[in-house]
Amino acid sequence: INKQEDDKLKKMLLESRKDIAENIMITDLVRNDLSITASKSSVKVDDLCSVFSFKRIHQMITSITSKLDDNFDYVDVIESTFPMGSMTGAPKIKAMELIEKFETFKRGFFSGAVGYISPNLDFDFNVIIRTILYCSSKKYLSLPVGSAITINSDSITEYEECIVKIKPILEINPNHDIVSKLKDKTRQKSFDNIAYLLYEQALIQEGVKLEDPSGFVNRLNDVIKETL
Repeated sequence: INKQEDDKLKKMLLESRKDIAENIMITDLVRNDLSITASKSSVKVDDLCSVFSFKRIHQMITSITSKLDDNFDYVDVIESTFPMGSMTGAPKIKAMELIEKFETFKRGFFSGAVGYISPNLDFDFNVIIRTILYCSSKKYLSLPVGSAITINSDSITEYEECIVKIKPILEINPNHDIVSKLKDKTRQKSFDNIAYLLYEQALIQEGVKLEDPSGFVNRLNDVIKETL
C-alpha cells in the first residue's frame, strides 16, 4: 500500500460514522464509570475520536481522565471500571447479559487485564486483546478476537476488521516456538475454534446473514495459511 492509499484509509476512519458512534458511546460509559470515584467536576475528555497511526494500523482513540476523590482508593477504581466498556458495550450490564447469552465460550483472560500496583499505590493495567492463549493441560491454542457491533455495523466489514487484528500475530517468525506449536496437530482445531468464535460474534447482530459456518472457517483458514 502506498502513502496515498494509506492517507485515504486514515481519512475514511476519521469520517466513519460507525467508528465515531462507537467511540462516543464508550466515552459516555467510561465517563460514568470514572465519575463513581472521581472528585467533583474532574472527569475530562482529553482527546475525542482522534486517529493515531501505528506500524500496522490506524486506530481511533479517545482519552478520558479523572482525579481520584480522597474517599476512594485504587481498589474502588478497578472495581468501578472493570470489565472495561470497550470490551462490553453499553449499557454495560445489559451488554454483559447479551455476551453471556450469545457467546459460546468463557472469555477468561481475554478482555481481562494484566498490570502492577507499586508500593506507593500507583498502578497501571492494560486490556488483554489480540493475545494467543495456550492451555497446557489440553494442549489447546486459541486466539479470541472480535469487533464492536453497533446499529451501523456491516457483518463483512466486521469480519475483515477481525482479520486485520489477528494477522500480525500470525506473521510471527516461522521459526519461533509459538509458531512451531501452531503447526502441530492442534493447529487446525485451534484455527477452526477462532473462526467459529468470529462467526458467532457476528451473529449477535440480529438479522445478519453470513455464509455458513463451515465456509466461514474455510475462508479464515485460507487467510491464515497465507501468513504461515
